[in-house]
Amino acid sequence: MTDRLRAVTELDLATARELAGLHEYDGRIQDLSADGVQRALATVKEAQEQGKLDDPQDEAHLAAFEHSAQVVYGDLQLHRRFPLLHQANLELTGYERDYAPTADRAQARERHLASWPDAVDMAVRTLDQVPAPVAQACLGAARGVAAGAGRGSVRHRGEGPTSARPVRRTHRRRG
Repeated sequence: MTDRLRAVTELDLATARELAGLHEYDGRIQDLSADGVQRALATVKEAQEQGKLDDPQDEAHLAAFEHSAQVVYGDLQLHRRFPLLHQANLELTGYERDYAPTADRAQARERHLASWPDAVDMAVRTLDQVPAPVAQACLGAARGVAAGAGRGSVRHRGEGPTSARPVRRTHRRRG
């Protein structure tokens, strides 16, 4: 992974871990503090100065993500006003998927869970621009994340009452 791509990726650890499958970020929280975000944006800017990617399409995509990171974290400062960024930082359900041996996933989950006090303190300090209606609306999601933490460790599929169940999807044709 190039330094530029890593810099952008590290501005969204939850997505990197959960959706991109970059399990090197398992067990870690993102520094969403005001200072942490400023350092991360500075890293993105420094990495941009190292030059463009060879492939024009790859360069265009990466530049778009760099611009998006600047808008989200620099211009709009959503880490200060959007609680769901912090809630995603706490999310543990990804460790329930069978992407690695159970013991490895359980260890990563426990490291992640051990970082919760710092992540919550960081969120309380950082979320200083949340309108009251937004805060109220996000309470249910926060309670859900916390309830999920109390369910115990990672399990194999089919073990116990909290195990993940396969989802059966059906597709209907329109028209």
